Amino acid sequence: MSTENAISVRQWLEKYHACLQGPKDFVAQFGNDWYDSFFSDSDEMCHRLSPFAKLAEAITDPYILDNYYIWFYEHDLPLSGKPYDDVRFDLLSGERNKQYFLVRLDCAGWKKWSLFSERYGFFAPEFECGNVRSMAEYIDGMGRQFAQGIKPTFLSEKWAVERFIALQDGLFCDRVVYRAGEHRYQYHSSNNPKLRTAIVVSASEKLPDGFPLEQAKEIRGILVWSPDGMERDEEPYAAAQEKQRPKKKEGAER
Repeated sequence: MSTENAISVRQWLEKYHACLQGPKDFVAQFGNDWYDSFFSDSDEMCHRLSPFAKLAEAITDPYILDNYYIWFYEHDLPLSGKPYDDVRFDLLSGERNKQYFLVRLDCAGWKKWSLFSERYGFFAPEFECGNVRSMAEYIDGMGRQFAQGIKPTFLSEKWAVERFIALQDGLFCDRVVYRAGEHRYQYHSSNNPKLRTAIVVSASEKLPDGFPLEQAKEIRGILVWSPDGMERDEEPYAAAQEKQRPKKKEGAER
């Protein structure tokens, strides 16, 4: 989406409120904010904008309000479920540095509000909830992290879970890792179709009660354990690769 005529989230809200109080020509005022969508009915656009405007109104963090612009995407033919809309939060200037994110509303398979981010990856939500207030509070927290250059712990934890899955499935991880609470993740193993759980803790901290250290795998200072058990006791990668190499025939002619 071009930033040529982009305005900050704070300015967008002022424009939205002015349109509510004056002639309600939402198509003229906000039609360019929708990517690849064409509206002719101003009341329909107002209806579609309303929940996202409430989300923007609930955001209080100045980094988000003053450094981001928003635009909208209509998913009228999703792969599954009914049509839904989302709002994209993009930086007004400079490099993204994995600070781009989007929020979907009523997307099949997730909770009412689901947030997907560049830093976590777009195959699973970084956060999801059932109400606009909780989503706004989470976005406020993201703004503080972006402004201060803070990398949340769950990003390192997710990376460790992906390495843990690679030990199960072999070679590399192409599994989607879902957040399932604090220090808890879920995924599908290629060796088993059921949804599996991984629990992570820092190796430098006191282990929580009931965490079986002997069953966990340590990956760069993070302990990962699956209550479902490991699919197999994977051999070290180098040794496994050596076994897979075909043996050369002795005495073969050059």
